[in-house]
Amino acid sequence: MAASSSDTPVPGAAANTASALIPLQLNDWTARIFHAMQETPQDWDAMAPGSDIFLQRTFLSAIEHCPPEGMGFAYIVFYCQSRPAGIAYGQLLDLRIRKSLDAVLSANPGPWSSIKSTLAGLGRFQMLVCGNMLLTGAHGFYFAADNLTDQDAAMLLEGAFRAAGDSFSRRGYKADLIMIKDIDPCCAGVAECLAERRFSNFSFQPNMKLRIPAAWKRFDDYLEAMSSKYRIRARRAFKKREGIVRRELNLQMTAMESPAMYKLYKVVASHADFNPFELHPGYFVGLKNELPRQFRVFAFYIKDEMVGFYTTMRNGGILEAHFLGFCQAANTRHQLYLNMLYDMVGTAIEEGVSELIFARTAMEIKSSVGAEPEQLQCRLRHNHPLANRLMPFFIRLLEPEAEWVQRRPFR
Repeated sequence: MAASSSDTPVPGAAANTASALIPLQLNDWTARIFHAMQETPQDWDAMAPGSDIFLQRTFLSAIEHCPPEGMGFAYIVFYCQSRPAGIAYGQLLDLRIRKSLDAVLSANPGPWSSIKSTLAGLGRFQMLVCGNMLLTGAHGFYFAADNLTDQDAAMLLEGAFRAAGDSFSRRGYKADLIMIKDIDPCCAGVAECLAERRFSNFSFQPNMKLRIPAAWKRFDDYLEAMSSKYRIRARRAFKKREGIVRRELNLQMTAMESPAMYKLYKVVASHADFNPFELHPGYFVGLKNELPRQFRVFAFYIKDEMVGFYTTMRNGGILEAHFLGFCQAANTRHQLYLNMLYDMVGTAIEEGVSELIFARTAMEIKSSVGAEPEQLQCRLRHNHPLANRLMPFFIRLLEPEAEWVQRRPFR
């Protein structure tokens, strides 16, 4: 797949990318597929839930303008009796299993790891994802039809993403796999119906979430809710932060510091257990330009040298931690990552949200600041029948192991 840049098209990016109405298996239901947000009709905006910024035109356009290398996009509008009744968002990416698992395979040398590495080297697919690989959470589809059953929704998603895969194929990009990502617990029935349609279960690490009680008006209220052991631990971490200056960056400052941020992001990404893509170097500036109020950037400096940063996205009454980066030496000396987690909690309390989403990875340290795990279901199917029968074995073999202890810091 071609690299994405300002003058290199991503898969499916072309003029007049809209499909004709595609009949679906469910009576009276059809869909239209687009590969560029600018081609989508106002029906998309009418259907996109106001409670989810991650399905809104502005956010999705920002990703499309600064996409990860080789990523393509599908925007699906569903119609029931010719009226808009739902939307779905898809990403096509070149998935190289061995490269994605490089950090965890390198960290655990030995015969079994060598076997895994060999098998992982066989796994290179173009995967079409219903959802957003840049986020954790159920941001892949939304239906406005009240009488739609779980079986109906599963049937519509399967048919529409099969058609989206065909649309990519006509543009020279074969979708080998279809994944329905991060199905919300309230839609567990949809996940079960997809399993009945020969989709295999696939588990990422859990999403880590911190509930913010209304009584927490200040950061000190959060500290007071902790047991003395964890409060002492937090204050010890704060002392190690001495000498580090925190600054919130506006658009101009984000643009100026973008190279340093990207370098620090790459440091953290290179150690991730599963890393299926790299952000576009202009991603942070693009988001700050399109969503100046919702997207916030916080940087940490030692003597004017950036040693870490984190970003957040405001999604209604929820604050979501987005990408971050830090210098390993500063992290070891100053407990920088732990301090950034505490800082995120302070930001969430300051913004008056009810929940802080820490997303995946580093579950134990996130639980130490109060986050609880939420397991989101994913469903995966290979388009070749024989390969699909082998998918459960392949998934179990290569799925990263996550051993961690749930910490409970509150009284």
